[in-house]
Amino acid sequence: MIFLLLLNILALNLAVFLLVISIRFFKRWGKNGYLIYAGITLVLSAFTLSLGLNNSNPLLFQAWFGILSGLCAWTMSEMANEVGMLEIEKGDGSLHFLMVFLLTLIAWRHLPLAIQFGITLFLMNWGGHIIIFAGRHLLGKKRLTPLVDIISILIIFGEIIYAIVTGGNPISTLWSATWVWIAISMIVFSRLF
Repeated sequence: MIFLLLLNILALNLAVFLLVISIRFFKRWGKNGYLIYAGITLVLSAFTLSLGLNNSNPLLFQAWFGILSGLCAWTMSEMANEVGMLEIEKGDGSLHFLMVFLLTLIAWRHLPLAIQFGITLFLMNWGGHIIIFAGRHLLGKKRLTPLVDIISILIIFGEIIYAIVTGGNPISTLWSATWVWIAISMIVFSRLF
């Protein structure tokens, strides 16, 4: 159970690492490079989501294709933010986040597994940005970082316990890995930005 959880977290980190490393290649061309990379990640997001929606794939594959779709969609949003096409943390971005979050909650039980994982990864990243941005503005970095640490550590321990209790169900373990990954990301990014 714990091994599967760690393996999933490692795979998530590898996917994010590959997306981040790719940004460095396109960064050389400035705004045009970001726009090209945004287009590439948009296409990748759509392609992986279409693979995840293929019901002939095993559930675990559907979930992973959804995760990759959500990560690519988030990377596309980050690139659009970099060139000023989209605001993800301030004003309108926060309202759009709330709207997408509420619509997702309403439709959740009717969504295919790939979309559940994809939208969750997308919203986790977006929500994390808003929390860090708003938290820095309201609390300051010195007070925000310890608060993020405490909440993230509670999430990590809770998900480890959940993974043990569910007895190694691959989908449940993947959900736990997703939550652990975002908690670790919040600890890291609350220090960087």
